[in-house]
Amino acid sequence: MKRILCSPYEDIADLDEALAKYKSHASNVMDEKDDWLCSSYLAKSNQTNRLGRSIRQHCMKPECSMADKEKVYKTMEELIQLGFDRASYILLDIAIQESLPNAVCGKFKGKSFQEMMNCGWFKNLIDTDYSGDIPPAPNTPNYKQESYNFDKQLHASTTLCHYLSTYHSPLLDEISHYRIFFKKDLRIAALRASQYMRSGKHKEAFKILSLFHIDMTQTTVSYDEREAAKMLAELYEYGMGTAPNLAQALSWYNYCYDRFSMEAGYKAGRVCEKIGDYDKAMEWYRKVLDWKVLRPTSWERNYREEVYSLLPYRLENSFRNLKKSMNPEGHDRISITVKCSGQFSLRLKVLMNASVTITWDNVENANSEAIKWKVNGWNRLEHQYSKPGKHVIEICSDEKNVITGIEIEIAFSVTKMNLEACRGLEYLHCTNQRASINPKGLCGLRYLNIRNTKTKRLNIRGMHQLVALDISELPSLRLIAEKYLPLRYFAMDGQSDLPKKTQLEENIKLNMGKIVPTIDIKRMETVHPTVSYYLRSSKWAAIRNVILKEIKNGVFDKEYFRKLYKMYKILCAKTPKHCPYPNGYLESSENYLYICRWKREKDGRLIEYEDGEEDAYFWNYSWSITLGTPLKDAANRPPFMIYPPRTNAYFAAMSLLAMTANKDEMENYTPIRDKIAISCI
Repeated sequence: MKRILCSPYEDIADLDEALAKYKSHASNVMDEKDDWLCSSYLAKSNQTNRLGRSIRQHCMKPECSMADKEKVYKTMEELIQLGFDRASYILLDIAIQESLPNAVCGKFKGKSFQEMMNCGWFKNLIDTDYSGDIPPAPNTPNYKQESYNFDKQLHASTTLCHYLSTYHSPLLDEISHYRIFFKKDLRIAALRASQYMRSGKHKEAFKILSLFHIDMTQTTVSYDEREAAKMLAELYEYGMGTAPNLAQALSWYNYCYDRFSMEAGYKAGRVCEKIGDYDKAMEWYRKVLDWKVLRPTSWERNYREEVYSLLPYRLENSFRNLKKSMNPEGHDRISITVKCSGQFSLRLKVLMNASVTITWDNVENANSEAIKWKVNGWNRLEHQYSKPGKHVIEICSDEKNVITGIEIEIAFSVTKMNLEACRGLEYLHCTNQRASINPKGLCGLRYLNIRNTKTKRLNIRGMHQLVALDISELPSLRLIAEKYLPLRYFAMDGQSDLPKKTQLEENIKLNMGKIVPTIDIKRMETVHPTVSYYLRSSKWAAIRNVILKEIKNGVFDKEYFRKLYKMYKILCAKTPKHCPYPNGYLESSENYLYICRWKREKDGRLIEYEDGEEDAYFWNYSWSITLGTPLKDAANRPPFMIYPPRTNAYFAAMSLLAMTANKDEMENYTPIRDKIAISCI
């Protein structure tokens, strides 16, 4: 037998059978409407919805006969008279799709809006009041009935919005006009205004949006209110459909930003620039940048729609351009004295859109070249010296903290290197040179290779991101370091009398690292300090202050902090076993940790992405395993932002909160917890 209703929802051979079954389901749903939260009601409601979709799908097929449509019309009108509102959606589906073949609309084709309003089901649906997408709170009086009404209104509004955004017909235009001007439906108003703005009809968009009064003092708002405010701000900013008013635009952008619209914060900064208040514009840009939108795995950067995927880049560029305008004297400067003849080459890593000027000698008429970096990453620079002797190479960027890496490729040529005015360096590779390297003040260094140089003293205190260090062939080096180091890869061949060598080896073990003969700079992009390091290198008082600052309501629970302190002492005494995530790490976002992974594409690009596994995959692991997991401080501030970086205690606090959420592990350590002193609370 040919199956008439064959779809992902239902598979029924006969339309009469389907309609009878639908009426039966609808009756059951109406009988249990008062107890709509029970599982029985939800199951029957879902069955009814699935069958309704199948019936609607059947009616949309060109081969569906008029007799079949009449059966559907009659059944739905009967159910509507009995009080089953959802039958209205099926009739509406069939009635207003005038862009489909003529047979679809059936007896409703060509009817005006006023004629359709004479149908009770149509008037009931079009007249449904809709107040927004904020459901009633559980403590609302008569909560069940309010929630049922909200669900009904939401279905009605969603159905209308779907057709208004998908199809075009005179009837739909009249429905839209009625809902906006007579029912004050902000959701449809925002949709219609958006359509007008895309088609360049700005006066019509402003006319619609200006009808609605949005209370700017309310804290909880619907999505439609926020979208309407954002469109009003754009119309005022550019003077589209109304006179330009930057003060009004800034007020509306501020309203949207306070209600969790990151894009509005960027646009508020843009308006401040137009007004001429550069300090306020810089404050806006920094505030939004600190929302972690530049994180490589962030939703904003990876979302496919252009408005979202380009926003982080536009934000970063606006901030950096304004920073250059306000601080034209701010530059990264590197001075390198070389002694060589012939070709000299080095590699630089620079942020995208930054310009770097290289002066290859300090003599008159010295050769200079300016390069604008088109992408984030490395680039080789070369120069041919015709005469032997000393040459001073000056490297200067057009803004501060944008040069992030330097690698000298020619051996035994550098006699002196000054890096004091380049505080954003992350990678420094200067091996087999005559120079003595002093990285003092380069707190963001992640990779340092000074193998076989003339360095006698190396101070790596405060370098909390230094995961790779090569000090091989430096037998008389004096290394000055803190008790706990983030090192994961350490090369020290030829070191016979290095002080505290045993302690360094113990640090490497605690960080799940390796002592290796050499280190490859290409591997260091994916290496991060472990959770163990962040906890061991942080004092409890600093961790406690971070947690207090992160508590939204400011409530202080002394017993809660006692437990956290006990767990902190236990974790600092544990030795990590291994990391359970191949090619993975934990990434920080505000006070939350989640799993990310990385892979390298064929073109060499490093791709980072959020792991699709459940959170329990992380929370339920034993602490000894989690301690060995790398933690990327993605919530930290890049150097170009001119913000102080977050301390180790910030990331230790997030790790501690996440790990102590593991209830099974907490229970395992109950006997030990009671023996730990709590004098530091």
